[in-house]
Amino acid sequence: PMKGPKAMHPLPLTRPSDVFLVGVPGSGTTWLSHIMHGLRSDGSMSFEDILQVVAWWETLGFANSLAAQSLSPRLFFSHRFFGALPSNVRYVVLMREPLQVLQSQYAYFCNSSWAELAGLKPGEMNLNLFTSGIFARVNRNEVWRYIVDWYQCCWTKPEALWITYEDFAADPATQIRKLGRFLLANEPGQETIRRVVQQSSRDFMLEHEAKFDKHFLLDQIDLFKRKDGSRARLPRIRADA
Repeated sequence: PMKGPKAMHPLPLTRPSDVFLVGVPGSGTTWLSHIMHGLRSDGSMSFEDILQVVAWWETLGFANSLAAQSLSPRLFFSHRFFGALPSNVRYVVLMREPLQVLQSQYAYFCNSSWAELAGLKPGEMNLNLFTSGIFARVNRNEVWRYIVDWYQCCWTKPEALWITYEDFAADPATQIRKLGRFLLANEPGQETIRRVVQQSSRDFMLEHEAKFDKHFLLDQIDLFKRKDGSRARLPRIRADA
């Protein structure tokens, strides 16, 4: 049987100032988490793993998975629908073209450590098989339901900021300024914006990939331990994704 962390803890009480970063898997929530922490911390990279500074809401019952957040506002990320999350908080809703989400999920689940742990060789499951057998069936059209769910609840809410992955890719500085105005009481300065733009690039995150592989949580789960005692790593930013 799968063995997880040894202890469970109650979920933390949320505050109206808390900000939840929400999107389906493959939409860029790790990227967004890194950007938001950079805005909040003036570009600090003094964390070992992003989960130490931006908490993954779905894992907060696990031992040691609550980020020790000394900065304000607190940041959480989640892949859940609106009704499964606290309602007295603020949200950044991240959307991405569904076809790009499909390709991102394929690279992540079929050409990374997930596939290795499942006994698959890289490329053994092709994109067509993944699309028909997993993305379109197991996910039950999750990407489209997610869009509708968040649109129905939060399209006009002042507590929700909507952004798209594509807008970020086209003009990161403008989108990062928009996030800064939403996140902070005082708009971040030009030097902070410049630093966060530079640190959010693909090249920068690949250079610091170990900070984004979720080992802070996964090292506690026996499933991710190889026979030789080493731990599998789950790269979040891939050159071919």
